[in-house]
Amino acid sequence: MMRSLTVSLLAALALAACSRTPVPAETRAQDTRTFNAITPTLTATPGADLYQGTMDGLRGEAAYAIEVPANWNGQLVMYTHGYAGDGPELRVQTPRCATTG
Repeated sequence: MMRSLTVSLLAALALAACSRTPVPAETRAQDTRTFNAITPTLTATPGADLYQGTMDGLRGEAAYAIEVPANWNGQLVMYTHGYAGDGPELRVQTPRCATTG
């Protein structure tokens, strides 16, 4: 009798643990915003080739700019950043190191 009561109690606890109310997903203001990727119009650094445009991304189009020096040694340095600004336009920004020398 005690064993069947214990088994019943454990079964009830197991079922109760499985029926939790799911926590609603967090809603953030930025998740509802839409953006427009602006095709870059940058100028290449002297002695480099510049490739720029837009591509389909995970949440719509994304803009990009890739600069390859003519004497490229095969090593890669990447500059990335998150969205900057409050407006709907997404623009490629020139890396600070390229503007300060």
